[in-house]
Amino acid sequence: MATPSVPPISITALETKKLKRLYFDFRITQVFSILCLLIFIFLMIFSAYMRIKLHVAVEQDTDQIGMERLVAPTLAFTGIFYLLAAMGCTKRRTWGRILGILAALILLPVGILPGALALFALLRSSELFGPRRVNSDDLIAEYKRRKKTPAAKR
Repeated sequence: MATPSVPPISITALETKKLKRLYFDFRITQVFSILCLLIFIFLMIFSAYMRIKLHVAVEQDTDQIGMERLVAPTLAFTGIFYLLAAMGCTKRRTWGRILGILAALILLPVGILPGALALFALLRSSELFGPRRVNSDDLIAEYKRRKKTPAAKR
């Protein structure tokens, strides 16, 4: 059974205030996606470092192996989670929004400002995600058009 295609939300029908909010939420989610990619890279590098350190500790037969066995896989798993969140937010899928919200919640204790901004933007901008998402090119073009011509404001 095929699902009927749902048309995207019309940009021209939006009020200027809502359009501006959507535009800035779109930009915040783009920056958050880049931040998630950077976190992924950092966690993968740190996970590799911990694996090398564990390998050296095993070869030297030291007793420092305890928790280090869990650190590298945990870092790798968390890194993959941030990669999936970045991909989902970039592609603006429904699951990407959910992973983005979870990633922002995890990021809150470490980076309060980016985590809070991303969480706020992801929670209030459901129009940017899913099958009826706003077309990003149309959103940017309409925002620039309204910014350029004050008569176009509604």
